[in-house]
Amino acid sequence: MAKRKRKEEHKEQNEHHKRVKTDDSANVQSAPNRAGYSSERRKRREKGKPLEERQNKTQQEPAKKEKSVIRREQRDRERVDGPSPPTANAVEPSWTVSGPTGGQMLDIDPIFSEDEEYLLIAYHSYIAVYSTSSSLMVRRLQLAGSDRVTAMTLCPSKKGQLFVATASGRIELWNWLEGVKLTYWKFKGKPHSLTAIRQSDAQHQDIVFITGQNSDNSWQLSAHVAPEAEGHRARQNHTLFSQQQPLLSIRVVDEGRVIVMSFGPQLTIGTCRNPGVMNLSDLDYTWRTVTCPEWITSLDIRVIHDSKQRTKSKGPLALAPIDVVIGGLKGSIHIYEDILKRLVDCEKSSQKGQSQELTSRRLHWHRSAVLTVKWSSDGNYVISGGKETVLVLWQLDSGRKETLPHLGAPVESVVVSPAGSSYGIRLADNSAMILSTSEMRPSFSVAGIQIPGKHHVQNPVPLLPSVENIHPTNQQQRESRPPTCIIPSRPGQLLFAVPPNTSSRITGAVKQNASYLQTYDVQTAHQISRQALTRTKVTTLNMGPGSNTIEEPNITHIASSHDGQWLASVDEWMPPRNDVASLAFDRQKEREEQIFRQEIHLRFWSWNGDTKFWELVSRIDNPHESDTGNAYEGGRILALAANPSSWGFATFGEDGTLKTWRPTIRRRNGLDVKGKAGKALTNWSSLWSTFIGSPDHSAGDDWRPNAHIAYSPDSSVIAAGLQTPSASPLYLIDSYTGQIQSVQTGLYTGPLLGLGILDRYLIILSGALISWDLVNDELYYGIDLQLPKLSLAKLAAFSHLAVNMQCNTFAVTVPEITSVRRERKTTSRFAVFDHVEPDPLFVGSLPNTLTAILTAAERKGYYTIDSAAEVRTLTPGQSLPLIPREVPKLEDAPRLGLKAIFGNGTQVKDGKLDYLSEAMEAVVHEPEPDRNGRGIVHQKNLAEIFGQAPAYALPPVTELFEQVAGLFIGREMSTISRLRPIPSFPPYTGPYNVGTQDIEIPISNLSSLTPAPDPKVSSINFRLFYPCEQEQAKRARPVYWLPEPQGEYGRAYARFLQAGPWLASLLSCVPIFRVIHYTTIPAQRDAKPLQPPSKNNGGWPVMIFSHGLGGSKNAYSHLCGSMASHGVVVVAPDHRDGSTPISFIKDSPGNHGEPVHYKKIPHIPTPEVEEARDQQLKIRCWELGLVHDALVRMNHGDKITNTQAVALSDSQPAAFQSLLDLGTPGRISWSGHSFGAATMVQFVKSVYYGGSSLYTAPHGSPLSQQITPSSPIALLDLWTLPLESRSTSSLWAKPLPAYSSSASEIRQPPSPPLAILSEGFYKWTSNLTATLKAVSPYSSDARTKQTIKPNIFYPLSSAHLSQSDFGLLFSWITKKFLKVEEPERTMRLNVRAILESLRRCSITVADTSELDLEIQDDEAGQVPRFGGEDEGAVGQDHKILARDGSVRGWIAIDPEDEDRRMTTEGNRKNGPAQHGHAKEPQGPDEAVIQGELLKE
Repeated sequence: MAKRKRKEEHKEQNEHHKRVKTDDSANVQSAPNRAGYSSERRKRREKGKPLEERQNKTQQEPAKKEKSVIRREQRDRERVDGPSPPTANAVEPSWTVSGPTGGQMLDIDPIFSEDEEYLLIAYHSYIAVYSTSSSLMVRRLQLAGSDRVTAMTLCPSKKGQLFVATASGRIELWNWLEGVKLTYWKFKGKPHSLTAIRQSDAQHQDIVFITGQNSDNSWQLSAHVAPEAEGHRARQNHTLFSQQQPLLSIRVVDEGRVIVMSFGPQLTIGTCRNPGVMNLSDLDYTWRTVTCPEWITSLDIRVIHDSKQRTKSKGPLALAPIDVVIGGLKGSIHIYEDILKRLVDCEKSSQKGQSQELTSRRLHWHRSAVLTVKWSSDGNYVISGGKETVLVLWQLDSGRKETLPHLGAPVESVVVSPAGSSYGIRLADNSAMILSTSEMRPSFSVAGIQIPGKHHVQNPVPLLPSVENIHPTNQQQRESRPPTCIIPSRPGQLLFAVPPNTSSRITGAVKQNASYLQTYDVQTAHQISRQALTRTKVTTLNMGPGSNTIEEPNITHIASSHDGQWLASVDEWMPPRNDVASLAFDRQKEREEQIFRQEIHLRFWSWNGDTKFWELVSRIDNPHESDTGNAYEGGRILALAANPSSWGFATFGEDGTLKTWRPTIRRRNGLDVKGKAGKALTNWSSLWSTFIGSPDHSAGDDWRPNAHIAYSPDSSVIAAGLQTPSASPLYLIDSYTGQIQSVQTGLYTGPLLGLGILDRYLIILSGALISWDLVNDELYYGIDLQLPKLSLAKLAAFSHLAVNMQCNTFAVTVPEITSVRRERKTTSRFAVFDHVEPDPLFVGSLPNTLTAILTAAERKGYYTIDSAAEVRTLTPGQSLPLIPREVPKLEDAPRLGLKAIFGNGTQVKDGKLDYLSEAMEAVVHEPEPDRNGRGIVHQKNLAEIFGQAPAYALPPVTELFEQVAGLFIGREMSTISRLRPIPSFPPYTGPYNVGTQDIEIPISNLSSLTPAPDPKVSSINFRLFYPCEQEQAKRARPVYWLPEPQGEYGRAYARFLQAGPWLASLLSCVPIFRVIHYTTIPAQRDAKPLQPPSKNNGGWPVMIFSHGLGGSKNAYSHLCGSMASHGVVVVAPDHRDGSTPISFIKDSPGNHGEPVHYKKIPHIPTPEVEEARDQQLKIRCWELGLVHDALVRMNHGDKITNTQAVALSDSQPAAFQSLLDLGTPGRISWSGHSFGAATMVQFVKSVYYGGSSLYTAPHGSPLSQQITPSSPIALLDLWTLPLESRSTSSLWAKPLPAYSSSASEIRQPPSPPLAILSEGFYKWTSNLTATLKAVSPYSSDARTKQTIKPNIFYPLSSAHLSQSDFGLLFSWITKKFLKVEEPERTMRLNVRAILESLRRCSITVADTSELDLEIQDDEAGQVPRFGGEDEGAVGQDHKILARDGSVRGWIAIDPEDEDRRMTTEGNRKNGPAQHGHAKEPQGPDEAVIQGELLKE
């Protein structure tokens, strides 16, 4: 009952969100502003309060601190730890965020304690203290807030104390033995490095030397006197040196007498005579600069503490000898012995006019930059390391060197212990170890999380010019989610796909691919194991002959099975462009070679409990196809998910298919194949594959398509959705059969960022957070997240969703832009929600962006991983443990799994029926009906629904629900249910399978008979519909009715409907319009053409169809496809005259195309309108001439380029050589709709008669020979206005070729034209009169009156849209507003009439089906069987062109009857009444509306 009570509390809010489904998905974002994650109810209760204040109360600070310090530290703490827990009377349990573990080791040398029992390592936000004997972390020095460590050094005067510099400018003094912060002071600027010395035995105070950057970007070195006692804040500071260049690698030795700094190739040395002065302002340093042969990447100095060697001079040379060793960028090591004395000698020689250079001893073994170099404690050795994963020990006296190879990663830092007995080594793979100097064996090892994180490099190393990067630049890598997962059977263990190393010291270096699997234990903060999942080259020379790096495969996805026994991984590899440059002659060919050699593998691993490693069991090469469809190209895997209840995985590929994988026992000769241990070996294979949809590539290079899939808790249903820049549908698929059970559209806007199923709710993370009730099929709640304006790639990388079944909660995280110390910074905001409450249980923020959030296995809570590779645990408070919520028994009953909820259309369990019966009985006993009696539902009504068939044959549950709902709401089904299905076409009725292909040919490949009327139109574009062979090799790919880019076409159609830009974008997201994106044409893409039968002597007949205003090559797909199913090759061009909503001109393969937008031209016959329509006719006729030339070339087998091909290898159109009947004159049919019909009249007359100012075909050309009086012409809703201008008046006065004076001179009989009108155009009086004139012989002189008559018909209750696809796809609109009836039958009548007109022109087409003929049982014996025994016989459909009214609702128009008003007394069987007083429409768009409104 608690759940019902909460629902009642949110009734008002939920009612608002339920209306979202019927309005549009944009209402989710336009819902009441929730100020982040808060609900409307909470806003009303605590209006004006920030989210953290509404959620929790802040902690109180000690009263002794200053108010500013309290506010600052409180704010910093809240940014890291989140708000404090709720008070004791809080309804929801409190949640806590743990401190960070893991993290990236900073570019700071580790520090040994004086007794060498501890090693201090700096991480992003804390300093870890490790025991050198056990390798365990004993304590952590955690910084406050979002601060980070920049430097650290031991306090020389007091044991157990540590100075720490932070990015905020704080210099903190810690007692690292106890983990307590003692005091701090503020540094004016950003500290970079620091070191400390003990001033003198008498003073007992420390001097801290700090280098840092000032606010004016200058750098300074300053000295500070540390506080003498705890809590003492008095201090001195004095600036010693400043410059504009950075000051790096500071070393202070000999009690402050010598300071050495470096930047670039410059080595700066300062010497001081009076280091023991009382006041820092009295310090006096002399600075000298040495230019080294190379860029300095590392340095170290040593002091020779021998009083006998100290010079006797009273000047600045009264110093101990100093030896300096530096590591160079090019791999050399330079040693300067007693550098101070030699510098003074050089100065003296210079004063005497003598030249003396400062030279160094050079050691060279490293191939690249020396990342670290150190002196041994006795000064006899130099230890160095670099990218070679080798530690090198140089013996200076003998010149010999020793190496310790195969350390696993580049050596970035080496420190020598105080006693000189150990070396501390920090590696680039975020690990550290301690080696004994005697045996060179590791005695200590610790490894952090090795995913690429956010680095703050202390000493950056520039990138030298190479084959891969000629110009050293600081490249920014594309944001991406690191592959991570949990092992459910091993709590606290996380799996990461990691690269060989995560170093970022070399700026501009190419990001390394993740090729290793790391297992990390969160509780112990230790790495458990690390193994390679792909081929790797870590410790070998990973370089080709041309110094180009040999790249490794990159792991993109990992997932673990529910019991931790199986692991699935996806890795990709593509050769670098430099490796294939020699095989190609241009960039495009290089890309093809790269794709050809691309490798994509899906691997399945089994856990070996003995070796504690994953063992490879199966490898699937190219598990998905490429979205290009090429067989040799593998498609990327966009999503991977594990089955939560059994062994199995699901993958979603860029080919738009969802596949499930399961293990099977290997068998050989009927017997199980067993391994060494006697266990049966296993193979993995695909269980089923379901096509969903291809990714949207219209967002540009910044966007990489991705997808999200999620299993239901019982694994019966898989939710799948594409991550695209615009809203997309979500599919619910039966995980056992692969059948799509439901499609939810318009639930969200913007990119899909996360998906999950919790109990009965589908959780969607996008621009809004959506909870969708799958049982009631309604929006449960929606929250506007107010995402920042970031790139799509960053939103996808930093937004996450995780679902926890243990506590019925889910966690989300999204990025936000904050200002930290006047700098804009991207951070993360996270919240935890209950699955039934829109109010968050907990809200917090973190200083770094979150790159992953994972469900804690076998416990309540979550793990967060941020960009600094730090892991935090988010758990509910211990004081208020979560317990399962008590729910009513009635709501518990249906939880048999989502499969039982959705059903598969064939099976329904008895248990489910029992529940429905009980539920309906509970609802039936409603005491009082409403006034209309809708509340009364009798038991017999329910029995009629549930007793209509046995249990196994009942309709799907959704249909049963709609029938039951109809009993209560008084109608058969809800409006929402009617709007939900994806619009679809009926199947073609012809005997042939239909293939289709998009073809776009540059005009440079064709021969134009006339000059191009518009230079911008550089290609022709058309779609072919043709009889094809049934595809057997692979499943035919769907052909979407709305072309790519669908978003642009959707907005273009909205603009065509007079919507503004904003409204057009909004309408393209409305569910009832959005579903059109997934409507497919019942044809096979790029299928092989079928060979024509023997009765087609010349090949398949050809028809060219021209679209009308607002149409396109796809807008008449069903009419064209129906003709193709009867054996006609139909060519539907896309006119670039501004009559389509939008078209894209692609004159070369690979480019996106230039858009041609719709031109709005009035329909009133003014001179300006006539001129504009003439220009459109000129372009259309010119395109039709080029289409004819393209068909002739295709029929001859000429090579032409198709820029619409998805790959260059497919640039040749399908093989139509010698398949088209183009040789015989008069064999091509010319057809069009509305403006397209007018185009055909103008084109046919222009070619036949010549002399037109718009288009003329040269006499004797193949086109002029093709059009004869016997050429079939079919005109649908002819719009005559464009034919009556001054430019077309000469041809308007001439009849069609069938009625010309020369028609009787040809051998073939003339073909009477066919004109089919809609009822709306039939009522358009002026257009009807002009149409009769255009298609009848009376349009010419009476002396040329012919015996043939045109065939003119119109179907009753039809509209202008009935002859296009819109009448079929949006039949509910035409029925509601245009009073259209039987849209599918109207389309079949049009097809029948055109087919019969072709037969009467002696063109061979297939027989009309019995379904189209509407043969009744009593007529079956009277209708002749078409074809008969004679194979060459042609079937006849006499009824369709008869004028006796034998076809129901098919009205013939006699052209000799000029007075239409004679039909006003007729009834609807003979024709509708004409109302002469109605307003005359001006154009076809008005006829669509007004023409239908004239009907009573």
